[in-house]
Amino acid sequence: MIGPAFLDLQLITNTDVQQASALFTAFSAGNMAGSLLVGLLYGLFNPSLLMIGGMLMMAVTSAVTPFCSLFAFMVVVCFFNAVFGTSFGATSTAKAVKTWGAGMALETALHAMSCAYAVGAVAAPLIVELFLAPKIQTVTFNASNFSVLDPRIQLAGFSASSDSFLDPSMVKAGTNRYFYSNETSSGPSVPDTRIHFAFSITAALSFLASIPLLVDIITTRLAARNDVEGSGRDQTLAEKEHRGSRNDDHNGRPNLPRAAYLGTLLWVCVFNAVFLGVEITFPYYLPTFVVLQLGWSKSRGALVTSAFWLAFAGSRFACMFLVRIFRPAQILVSCFSLMVPSFVAFLLASLWQLDWLVWLSSVTAGVATSAVIPSGFSWVNDELMPVTGRVTSVVILAANVGPLLNPMVLGRMMENSGAICLAYALAGEATLCALIFLLLLLFSRTYLRTNYGRFHNDDVTQPLLSVPETVQKG
Repeated sequence: MIGPAFLDLQLITNTDVQQASALFTAFSAGNMAGSLLVGLLYGLFNPSLLMIGGMLMMAVTSAVTPFCSLFAFMVVVCFFNAVFGTSFGATSTAKAVKTWGAGMALETALHAMSCAYAVGAVAAPLIVELFLAPKIQTVTFNASNFSVLDPRIQLAGFSASSDSFLDPSMVKAGTNRYFYSNETSSGPSVPDTRIHFAFSITAALSFLASIPLLVDIITTRLAARNDVEGSGRDQTLAEKEHRGSRNDDHNGRPNLPRAAYLGTLLWVCVFNAVFLGVEITFPYYLPTFVVLQLGWSKSRGALVTSAFWLAFAGSRFACMFLVRIFRPAQILVSCFSLMVPSFVAFLLASLWQLDWLVWLSSVTAGVATSAVIPSGFSWVNDELMPVTGRVTSVVILAANVGPLLNPMVLGRMMENSGAICLAYALAGEATLCALIFLLLLLFSRTYLRTNYGRFHNDDVTQPLLSVPETVQKG
């Protein structure tokens, strides 16, 4: 919700684009902290309790966010919202891995979970759009000098009257400033945002989503007390899972030399950091970009963001079945073959003011970015190195560096040089990410395969989402 609500959150905190971009940085830092927190607590607490705690605290922080008129407080709240959200997401992913094991069934399950996430991302801008502050109004009032209005006037999207005066010394490239006129009025009236209703809806959904988890814990414990035999069987299965987990780091694949292993891991981390910077930054800034650069309404900006997530969700749903036909490397090549032209087209559409091309490039960007993360992990596991728990943690932490740094740089660039900087940066980062992937692919197919043999996935014939034995036995 943070992207479509960005301008209204600026309105609440009386900040500009550069300052408010700290919210995105706080989210990325919270994602990293949440990943570390799960790593520390996962073995100490019941995973369902961790998920319930994450959902409930995410509900609290979501409800509080739009009431934080003090910007520093809003940054802190957004940080903890991301911590609790990531704690739920990471724990649920770990439970999925434990349930579905490895191979095609796990890959399909992860794509299904990612598809569900994307469905929520489609709904969020539509909910936000209902409660955004109005964009275009006319403001006239009395003044004896030519001073710039309260920054909130600009954020709300007010237009100046025909009798307004413009002081060229106060104009900044790529921004619109509105000035006092000679007409008489009581003063500017900043519109009230109703964005707190949208965040309250999210908070209510988060609270409701925790109820089935609580019911599951209660029923499981009651069943364990009443079924001694079932308890013993669960203990036996747990011992088998523990013995199996000790071999996860090897999985029968050839060991790389330390230098080659660390170098490959570093390369994978850089690849994920650059890509996640593109994937997260685009929907974050898209609603603000189309308002500042193309003059769209904030409602229309929320709709194009929803279109991006709709394409994202549809593509991830399709990938649940495409993984049965295509290898991860083939899916990734297809993604990058579409991603780079999409962001180049988005840049051209922004320069030439082509609204239809903005819609088209946003949709194709959603399709192109949807499968990179889940298929990327599968590809790394197939061709580069075993994806162990430690490797996953390191890659996730490194991947969040991209979304952490991007807002710091882009916020300043957009404020000082205009919103068009976003389109240039995304096109460049998408191209860089594609080049890194191609180099990794060549490294895998030439050096690794030549010197250490082919990596094999023994589970390619596993049926689509076949129910594991542990699930069948309850």
